Amino acid sequence: MRRALFTEEEIRLATERRLKYLGAAKVNIYQIQFDPPLPRDLDPKNLDRLREVFHKNRCRRLDVDNHVPATVSRQDLADALRQANVPQRSLLTNNPHHFPQLGFAPGQLQALHGRHRVQAGAEVLPPADRWWTVDLYLDGM
Repeated sequence: MRRALFTEEEIRLATERRLKYLGAAKVNIYQIQFDPPLPRDLDPKNLDRLREVFHKNRCRRLDVDNHVPATVSRQDLADALRQANVPQRSLLTNNPHHFPQLGFAPGQLQALHGRHRVQAGAEVLPPADRWWTVDLYLDGM
């Protein structure tokens, strides 16, 4: 008997991701929220490792593998786009150097994972350069 390559759950999640993907943007590190909000579950060894990597090789925040996925409401995204004066289609650029910089109020952007990267970046990056690339998904996933 042949095993299925993907489970039904994996296919469902991949389909939902494609349907809810809105694009990517640069976001201030402090506007990226996690649940729970306190970093008590951070692994100190992983943080040390990331700090060292970031010091030696820079953060490489634009690399797709380093993006942080986050959910946002349609209205909050529309407000952020309006405030930045950029069209929504600019989120779908294939050129990472053209990702728009967006601003969000506390609690509007909920990261799904990447807490260690964001925390290490907040500690290593200069204050004027504390942003991260976020892949935006419509909330309700």
